[in-house]
Amino acid sequence: MILVSAGHHALAKGATWQNWNEYDEAKTWRDDIVHTLEHHAAPVPSGLLRDKVKFINQVDPALAIEIHFNSAKNMRGHHVGSGCESLYKPEDHRSRHAAQQLQMAMAEVFQPSRGAKEGWYRMDFPGRVDYHGDVDGDEKIDYFLRATNCPAVILEPEFIHRMKIVHTGKGLCCLAICNALFHLMKDWDVI
Repeated sequence: MILVSAGHHALAKGATWQNWNEYDEAKTWRDDIVHTLEHHAAPVPSGLLRDKVKFINQVDPALAIEIHFNSAKNMRGHHVGSGCESLYKPEDHRSRHAAQQLQMAMAEVFQPSRGAKEGWYRMDFPGRVDYHGDVDGDEKIDYFLRATNCPAVILEPEFIHRMKIVHTGKGLCCLAICNALFHLMKDWDVI
């Protein structure tokens, strides 16, 4: 079983651009993926992150994924960035393998591929200076990744300000993600 979560929740919808927001878009992706995978996937109920993680840990799936959309602004406040990336639980082989496979699937539709990366909160990696004022030793793994007991991946198919491109490629990308998930579950011998 795969559990699919939509990032954020109704009271904190995440990144926004014009009349789109991360949470509402992620819900549609979650529902499309769950529908396509039928008996092999289920949605994580919307809610606070701690409640979603608690639900995931109670179900104990083979894999949990959460859908998000990146957002970045330049010094002038203009939205910038493009492409997809996958974040995985550091030092977890299955999470890394799943992120790599899902990243290849998303990159078939949304370029450039920003890669599969360890999921450190705010991308603050240990042992390096990631931003002005960064303090080594204060790094934390993203909560969704560290608190789930199963392998876990965060998918960032594209940037929120590229919603027209997201909507054009959504069907193909969701199908590619589903194919990658199905093959992962077969490889892991859980279906």
